[in-house]
Amino acid sequence: MNRFFFLLILLPLILAGCIASQDEIQTLKIKVINLETTLNKQSQKSEELEKKLDELNKKIISLENRLSKDLMVEMKTQVLSELDEIKKEQAQLSSQVEDIKFSQEESEKNFKTQLENLATQTQALELKIKELEKKLEIAPKELPKETPPPSNATLTSAENATKISAIKPEE
Repeated sequence: MNRFFFLLILLPLILAGCIASQDEIQTLKIKVINLETTLNKQSQKSEELEKKLDELNKKIISLENRLSKDLMVEMKTQVLSELDEIKKEQAQLSSQVEDIKFSQEESEKNFKTQLENLATQTQALELKIKELEKKLEIAPKELPKETPPPSNATLTSAENATKISAIKPEE
């Protein structure tokens, strides 16, 4: 019965520690979702840049066929500069994607570390509960061994009569 009440008192305390970590887990999940959406957007931008690059290559080929060599050289330089800009953008996007991946891995590591810490804390609390249960089992066994010294106030009326008769001399 005592164990039951003890567990009822201890259980909310244990669960209170888990509630705060659930909030942290939720924020980590939200961050991961945000990182995934950003990664998807970056992938879409990269695909769009590749499409633009393909279109520019097609335009170059069509212009080579139509224009003279002088004009072609001028157009090529313009297209090459645009290609350089696109490559720079693509390099920036690639570095952003890598940063996002690194950030996501870091978040996952933190999440795993927090889970491991919670598991360790839970195990420690379980060990403390077992120790307390053992102490509670030992404590009732020790109580009957200790008997309080008798006092006159604790004697019953029959015991009082025998003590009184022992004190009075017989007539």
